Parts: sequence; C-alpha cells; structure tokens
Amino acid sequence: MLALTGDPDPQIRRYALSQIELLADSADEEEILETLRNATRDPVPIVSHQANRSLTALLQKSMARPSRGLGAGTSGVHDAVEGGAFEGVPIARLREAGLQVLQPCLEHLHSFATGSNPDLAKKAILALGKIASPTSLPIFRNSVLTTSLAEVTALALSELDHPSAIDLLLQAAASNDVLIKQHAVLELGRFNDSRALELLLAHAAFPDPAVRANVATALGEHEDRKATCEPLIRLIGDPMVWVALYALKAIGAVKDSRATEAVVARFRTTTDRHIKASAIMTLGFIGNLAAVPAVTAALRDPDDRVRANAIEALDRMALAPKEKSQQIRPLLSDPNNRVVGNAAVSIAQEDLKLALTTIASMLKNPDKWFRASAAWCLGKIQSPQSPQWLLRLTKTEAEPEVLAVALKSLEHYPSSDVAAQVIGLLEHEEPSIRSHAARLLGLVADTSNLKTVFDTYQRETEPVVRAALVNAMGRLAGPSDLLYLTECLRDQEPRVQANAIEGIMASAGAGGPDVIPHIRPFVASTNNRLKANAVLALWQQGEVAIVRELEKMLDPANSRQCFSAIYVVGEIGKSLRFLASGPRKPLLLSALKSVSGLLDKGPSTEDALRKLGRGGRSLYVRERAEAILAELQAGRAEEARQLLGEAVSEMPGEWVWTYLQARMDHPGKTSEARGAILEKDSQLRKDFIGPNLELATLYSSRQETGRLVDAYLKAFEIRLSLLEEQVRISRWLLEKGRVQEAYTTLKFLVSQSPIPTDTHFQIGKMLLFQSRPEDALDHLFRAHVEDPASAEIAYYYARACAKCGHTGLARELLRRVMDSVKEREAPIYQKAHKLYQGMETGGVNGS
Repeated sequence: MLALTGDPDPQIRRYALSQIELLADSADEEEILETLRNATRDPVPIVSHQANRSLTALLQKSMARPSRGLGAGTSGVHDAVEGGAFEGVPIARLREAGLQVLQPCLEHLHSFATGSNPDLAKKAILALGKIASPTSLPIFRNSVLTTSLAEVTALALSELDHPSAIDLLLQAAASNDVLIKQHAVLELGRFNDSRALELLLAHAAFPDPAVRANVATALGEHEDRKATCEPLIRLIGDPMVWVALYALKAIGAVKDSRATEAVVARFRTTTDRHIKASAIMTLGFIGNLAAVPAVTAALRDPDDRVRANAIEALDRMALAPKEKSQQIRPLLSDPNNRVVGNAAVSIAQEDLKLALTTIASMLKNPDKWFRASAAWCLGKIQSPQSPQWLLRLTKTEAEPEVLAVALKSLEHYPSSDVAAQVIGLLEHEEPSIRSHAARLLGLVADTSNLKTVFDTYQRETEPVVRAALVNAMGRLAGPSDLLYLTECLRDQEPRVQANAIEGIMASAGAGGPDVIPHIRPFVASTNNRLKANAVLALWQQGEVAIVRELEKMLDPANSRQCFSAIYVVGEIGKSLRFLASGPRKPLLLSALKSVSGLLDKGPSTEDALRKLGRGGRSLYVRERAEAILAELQAGRAEEARQLLGEAVSEMPGEWVWTYLQARMDHPGKTSEARGAILEKDSQLRKDFIGPNLELATLYSSRQETGRLVDAYLKAFEIRLSLLEEQVRISRWLLEKGRVQEAYTTLKFLVSQSPIPTDTHFQIGKMLLFQSRPEDALDHLFRAHVEDPASAEIAYYYARACAKCGHTGLARELLRRVMDSVKEREAPIYQKAHKLYQGMETGGVNGS
C-alpha cells in the first residue's frame, strides 16, 4: 500500500493514503507517519488534503481522542478538556487562559483568513482549525462557501465540536458548486448527526464521481453502521474505479459481514487489478469465513499484489492454523518476493522451522529484493535466530536497499548487543545506511553509545546524516547530557539545529528552566523552521510570554516567516485542546495556571504576561523570592510574610515558598512544626541536602531510626548526583580540549570530596561483617591488589575466601600475613594465627 502513494494517478495516491489508516496497527508507525507528512506536500490538492486527514486521524488515535458525538442543536466542549484539573484549576479554565494569551495572534489569523492573499488565507484557516475556537466560526461561515477556500475550511470545521460547525458543513454540502459540495460531504461522516447521514445517503448516487467517492469515505466514518452498509455495498459496484476503491476501504473500516457477498462478487467480476487487490484486503478486514473460498482462490491469481494481499487477508481471518498453512504453503516457492515473504511470516505461526528454512533460502537469492524481503520477515518473525541472522546480514550484505531493511527489522530487537554490532555502520559509505544506523542506536537507548554518536556527528559531512545523529542523541541523552546537544546547536545546517532543539526537549523529559537559555537565542534566527521550533519549544516549557515574539513574526511582508509563525500558532492552539489527553507538560500547565490566577484578579492579558516576565514562570518565581529574601534580610518579617502570601496565592506549588515558609514561621532547626512543613514538599527533599539533614536531626530526637536513615540517604543521593554532574562537566571539558578549565574543575572537586584510597577495603570489610562474604570478596580482592603489603587487608581477604569455601587460597594468604608480621604478639598476627589453626583442624570457616 505504501508503494501506491507514489502512483502517477492522483486518485490512486489519494486512495492509498486513505487506506494507510487501516494498516497503522500492523505496519511501521514511523514509516507511515513519514509517508503521510511527505504527501501533505503533494501538488494535487485532493492528495495533500487526504494526507492531512489521515495524518490527523492517526495522531488523534495515538492520543485516544474520542470521535464526535454532537447531535443537532447540542453544545459542548471537546472531551479532552472536560473534567480533570491541574492543581485544582479545571483544564477548561487553563485552555481559556491560553487562548486569551494567544488572542493577538488569533486576530492576525482572522485577518489573513479574510484577506486577498489566498496562500495566507488557506494556511490561516488550517491553523484556526487546529485551534478549534468558536470565535473563528464567523470566518468559516464565508470561507466554506468560497470555492478556493472550501477544502481547508471543511477540514477546519470538522475539528470543531460546536453545533454551528455542522450547520455550516450542511449548508456547503447543499451548494450547487460541486467543488464546495464534495469537500463538505467528505467531513460530514465525522459527526454523529441524523441530518448529516440523511444528506450523505441522498448523495450516494450523485452524478459527480468525486462527490460519490467522498460520500463513501464519510459513510465509512459515520457511527450508524446499520444505515451505512447498504449504500456502501452499492458504491462497491461503481463504474469509476477510484469510487469503488473508496467504498471498499470504507467497508473494510466498518467490518460489516453483510457486505461479504458483494465484495466477493466485485472481486470475481472485475478486471481492474487495483479493485481486485483491495477487495481481497477488505475481505480480510471483514473477517467473515464465508469469504475463505474467494480469498484462497486469490492465492492463485496472476497478479502479485493480489496474491500477497490474499495471504494477509487469510491471516486476519479466524481460520484454523493447519488449514491456513495448507493453503499458503505452495506460495513459499512463488516467483514474487513480497508473496514469499508474506507466506513465510504466515507459515511461521504453524511451522517456524519451515519459515526459517524459506528465509534462509531467500537470503541466498541473487535478487536483492528477495534478500530485502527476507530481512523484513526476520523483523516480523521474532524467533531467537532472527537478530543473529540480521546482524550477520549487516556484515555481509553489499546492497544498501537490503541493509536498510535489515536495520529497520533490527529495531524489533533493541539491545546493547545489537547496538554494539551495528555501531560500525555509522561509518558506512552510503549516507542512508549511516542514517538508519543512527536511528537504530537511538531506539536501543544504550546511553554508553552517546559519546560515540557525538564523535561521529562531529566528523559527519552529510547534513541528513548529522540530523539523524542528533535525533539519536536526543533519545540517548538524559538531563545531565545537555552539553552534547547544545554543541549541536552550533551546526550550520538549520535542520540539524532544529533537531537539536527537539532533542534537548526530549532529553530533559518534561523540561525545565535549564533548557531555556539554550533555546532562547534561536528565537532571533533568520531561519524560519529553526525560529518556529524555538518558539514552540519555549511555549511548551511554560514561556507563554513568547507569544509576543510570535506576533511579530506574523508579518505578511516576510511570507516564509509568516507561514512558519501561522503553523506555530496552530500547534500552540492544538496543544491547548489536548492539555488533558496529550503528553503532560507540567511547566506549561503551571504557567497557564499562573496566567489564569492573574487574569482572575483583573489585570489585562498583557499585564499578566508582563508579570510572568521574559523568563516565564521560573523567572517570575525567582524575582518574587528575591523580593521576599530582601525583606527578611532587612528585618521586615511582616512585609516578607505578606509578599509570600501573595506569591503562594498567584503561583502555588513552588518548593521555594515551602522553604521560605519554614524559615519564617519556625526558625528553630529541629522544631516539629518546621519539620512538618518540610516533610510535605517532596520536590524540596529531592533537590536540597539541607532539609533532609534537618529532618534527620528531628527523627534522631524522636528515635525514629528508619526515617533517620532514609533522610540521610536522600542527602547522600543528592550529594552524589551533584558530584556526578561536576565529573561529567570536567570530562566534557577535557574531551573538548579545554584542559585548564577541566583542571580547575577537578581541583574544586577534590577540595569538595577527597578521594580515599582504601574505599574497596572499607566496603569489603563492612560487607563481611554483614555476613555477605560473596559480595565482600571482590572488593577485598581489589583492595589486596592495590596494597598487597597490607597485612590487615590480606587477613580480611583471607576471611572472605574461607567463608566462600576457597580454603586453599585462604591458607596461603594467612601464611603470608604471619610471615610478614614480625611481632607475634601483634593483634593481626594473633587473629591470622587463630583463623589458620581453626582451618587446619577443620573447626573454623572464616569465623
């Protein structure tokens, strides 16, 4: 099906793109999304429009977005913002606050949508559709009846859960202009509305084939399966090939067994290879066993695609494995590589040995496409042999097409071993293979490969490969590895810089103030994509005041920058729609909560943004904290307490308010009240050593040993994480050749944490006393190698050996201890002698 997206016939391309939605669960999601994104740039409007629809549907499916459920005259809000709250503020209120912040940009979009520039108008309408605010309905009322804008407006209206949206679509669907009618009809299936269904049924036999094709698609999306099956059955027999294809696709989505007979009849009577192949695929989606004779007959069809589809269709049917195997087995020797590959994957469920024998034969085939199909099979048949065979293929295969499929299949087996064996392909002569290898390394997520990927990036000359390497680093890097990605921001290729921004956001998890300084400079970039990515990233980090910069970008005089800004406004609006159901962005939610709180108190949106400041919430919090600290240092406790109360009211949930409250209300370090405040804030205890030590003192006074240990361990964990961060910075400076800076950092490290030379001995001795000799043994061995002259270390090493049953080695060690100690009265000699004598008599085992 993916291959058909490149068909010369635009109607076939459009059909293939619509069919992809049905294959999303069984095919590679990334490949499908990439195909759809590329198709959105198709020069034929009906193709690009279908790509946009399918892409939107798949993305919404991934976020579990519910379908429309509005009836006539019913008002409602999108389910994504119904119910739920963030820190006590309803999600709907947060969205409302976000739209208020975005309002100046929306006004620009409204102006573009009604202006004389058709390109600006289309992009603005699409963005307004993503935002889905009812305030845009007056704009859509005119544009949906304008021929040049009807397509994008219909798509935008389909995103709106508002009674006026369907009213406008119904009005457009009744238009005498066929172009307006066909675009409106296409979107009506998304609404569970009786008027929409009535209009669709009335247009199922409309003279224009484009309208009939869109009616078929819409009927396939409508919830009333009982009413839509019969008209779809009639459309299967449409004389226009591509109308019949859309009807078949819709029947496959509906999965109504009543259509089985009609689909079988269409398959048997048609001479068109596209209809035959799609009919068989549809029978597989329906899954009715009554169609098995037709599907098995298709296994012998002269058309390669029909035979391949027939195998997939049988796999979807609830057929007994043995019976299915008997039908498919002859196709293991088919002359077509795709047919053999499908057959091998199907047979593997019943006879894995036969399937692997077939694949082994395919791997030896001189035809590279057979070898590529074999590599694809090994990704589907996840047997113990599959990763080994694929790894061997990466070392022996010369054809880039085969290598690419092998690397793609290895993505099903992410492991450090796989990464170690393919990392050499980062140096392959073919850029596409280097890119595939980088992607695989990113998916394996073995962080030990991060430096190798970064070093390869620094040597790489191809921009496409550098971009792939940066994507991999974004997957591999953690919050402490931002230095690698910030280095990539200096790349001269805008695509690489944009990927670095995305990587920084991904590596930071939910993000945080630390990433903002790295991204902010790119808001001033002259590259449109880079600037847009930076603005969108900052918004997601809660920098809602960035809309001021976005508004400046909406200048029609700079059309390319304006287009990018329109896109970002749409994406921001979409993020507001899915605040509850999309990926959680706590900094954005927190910032919107702050805006909501400020707006509730009366200031204008501009005043609220000014209060948040250029640095967003994080900077505003720091400024307020500094004002409170200044009052405290001046001895004005009441003023400080008043400022703190205002800060907590405007921006609750910040750890700094907890810390300041404990300091002001309960200055005694071990007071119960102060401890109760500190215990409430988990973030405070996660980031600071001091509160944990204070609590440890409190727990000690209460004789709560378990909580005392927990508090001290938390303090040590924070201390260690800070030391690790300093070590990483020093190592990075050294790798970059900045030796003097690395040396200065090292001196600071040593002054903060002296390095004892007997750590292995102390740990081993502790473990031995805890009756864990097996764990102690390795530490004591290392200590002994480091200091073989130490009688004390040798003695405890001998004790561990004796405990573990290594009596011969233990005796040898004890003899050496006694020989090295001149004073027989020395305690270490006495202990060694006692243990040795006990072992000789068999009465002591390292006790």
